[in-house]
Amino acid sequence: AYKLNPRLGWTLASRILYAGFPEVACEIYPNLHVSSSPDIPVVVLQNDLGECARMFPNDTKALTRLAELQLQSGDMAAAQRSYEEAIRRDSDYFESHPQERSRYDGTRALKRP
Repeated sequence: AYKLNPRLGWTLASRILYAGFPEVACEIYPNLHVSSSPDIPVVVLQNDLGECARMFPNDTKALTRLAELQLQSGDMAAAQRSYEEAIRRDSDYFESHPQERSRYDGTRALKRP
């Protein structure tokens, strides 16, 4: 359904998540883009991805998608924490995702307050 109408993707995934089918919802979330649902606040999307990351502690997809959203919203410290948790879960993550490595390095280059 979300492939037919991407604007409904986030709403559909959220409903599925909280209806008790997190494995289905958490497979959908990483494939969605904020631009497809501009009416949904980014914080809601971040919360749902955080929930997926919590429910599936061996998966890195939700965490790295969360980091991307955090970067887009300008929260470099949160993005860095999300990437570091992904690395903790899968130490070889950046080997197969070099574009993510450059994003993570960008978060580390900024000084923390």
